[in-house]
Amino acid sequence: MMLRLHPLDKAILLLCIWSCGCHTPEPSQPQAASNPNRLIPQDTIVRNDAGIVVGIGSMIDGKRNGHWIEYYADGVLMWEGVYASGKRVTASRPKECNCQLDFMDDLGTGLQVGEAYRFRIRNGCLHDDDLALAATKSTVKRLRDTSGYNYILYPEKQETIKLMVYAADEGFEPGPVCAFEIPAPATLP
Repeated sequence: MMLRLHPLDKAILLLCIWSCGCHTPEPSQPQAASNPNRLIPQDTIVRNDAGIVVGIGSMIDGKRNGHWIEYYADGVLMWEGVYASGKRVTASRPKECNCQLDFMDDLGTGLQVGEAYRFRIRNGCLHDDDLALAATKSTVKRLRDTSGYNYILYPEKQETIKLMVYAADEGFEPGPVCAFEIPAPATLP
């Protein structure tokens, strides 16, 4: 048996389906502007070589503009903020950065002097490229790779390590954005 609908009922049904988001519209292509200087925002999804989403935001004239969300290669939030003409905008020191220290490997019995430990700082309010780090009783080096664990810590003494995270942007007030105390490395038997 075939259900017959009045044309008005069909229109209402289509409107309901459209308004609930059940359709998947084709992405719109920018139309040629009557004014050639007019810039048209384009939603953009950035993926790494493995196909994992590492950024979502808008592009205008080939540059990041407006609100962006960026992720580490494992999908964990790195930063959320604003770009203007391809440059990150940092207005002022955030009130709370909610910093977290993530080590790439399980620390087991603790840090060992002479070993290297890869880590990252998750804070959500400052981009990874806008961080500067300092540590006591150890050396911290920065590196770049696809894992997102962009720092290496080399403990130098069998003492508690204090790790301070600063905003590299000069527009921020002096002082650390966040700080961590890493327990003393385990003593060797």
